[in-house]
Amino acid sequence: MSNKVEITPPNFALQRKVGAPVKQTPLSMLAAADKALAQQADAFDAYFQSVLRRWRGAEELSPAQVYQDAHDVRGMAGSFQRADLGRIADALCAYIDAANNAKITPDPDALKALRDALTACAHLEVSEPAAAAQISARACEAVQKRIAGIAKG
Repeated sequence: MSNKVEITPPNFALQRKVGAPVKQTPLSMLAAADKALAQQADAFDAYFQSVLRRWRGAEELSPAQVYQDAHDVRGMAGSFQRADLGRIADALCAYIDAANNAKITPDPDALKALRDALTACAHLEVSEPAAAAQISARACEAVQKRIAGIAKG
């Protein structure tokens, strides 16, 4: 068991959007916001499935395409309670950024491993959330080691 603690700051996005503290927001407004988010979740799932199909269908993907896809997934995942997907996508972006900053080509095997981790996490996130969290944690640890290796030169 890790002794690491993650402090998550409160999210006041909904409060800013409605212009009042959530506890003062009528339940009908909160229900409408939940309904709108649920409707958009289907669009996220469809988008993410299109990314997975593109990755499966390509013989080789450019790091730029992988980065763009991961960047988009990273940006949307948190809004739809897909934190583990977001973490892996963030790690994928960080690895490509580190390689680009060091002026080296990202290792295609590392990119494939991270894409595979993202795919596995997506398949397990609903049915086996603990397994998805483990995949996410291990993928992120591996990326941090690779980034440290890149930094050392």
